[in-house]
Amino acid sequence: MLALCVGLALSAGRARAQDADYQYEDYGPYDDPAYESDGESDGEGDERSLYARNGFYAGLSGHYALELFDTDPITRVPGFSASSRDTGGFGVSIGYRAHRHFAAEGLFQQYARFRVRSKQNGQRLESDKFAGYSWTLNGKAYLLTGRIQPYGLLGMGVLVLKKRFRNDRQESFAGRMGGGIDFYLTENWLLGGEIGYMAPARDLDDFPFVTFAGIVSYRF
Repeated sequence: MLALCVGLALSAGRARAQDADYQYEDYGPYDDPAYESDGESDGEGDERSLYARNGFYAGLSGHYALELFDTDPITRVPGFSASSRDTGGFGVSIGYRAHRHFAAEGLFQQYARFRVRSKQNGQRLESDKFAGYSWTLNGKAYLLTGRIQPYGLLGMGVLVLKKRFRNDRQESFAGRMGGGIDFYLTENWLLGGEIGYMAPARDLDDFPFVTFAGIVSYRF
């Protein structure tokens, strides 16, 4: 009877020792599941890295261009008055996210038809219609790096306006500033909204305007 009890005790001791060795080999001193609950990985850090990763992106946009034209040169003439109209257009952008908070972007925007109407002593004169486009290089600074990312932008480039049906083309250096917001639908596809103020110089300094754009972009 005594021999049987001793044998059972030795068997139980060997089983406990084997279990301890098995757990140590499987998990290691810092891999035990108990350590997982003490970590900081709640998903937010991984999400921020996913949506703010480095890499190229491309986008297509449609915009409404709100004119802020200065018609004083016309209205200062006695008997003359003038009014102007907004237009729409589209845009294409290609950029590179170089840092989680910064990106550089090249933007092409097309403007379908601005219009300036003038009158002399109440009689309507021929309207001036301007089609155009711009190329700008913009820097974007992101405030947040999660699924929703507001940003500010500052850039410069060239604005070209041409009177429709006439061989009258003017181009000028232009500054651009504004801001927007990106919303990630997936890790690759995102929707955005952006407001940009275009401030041309020299011969086109009377033709500033603001664009309100909706953007669909793809992250590579």
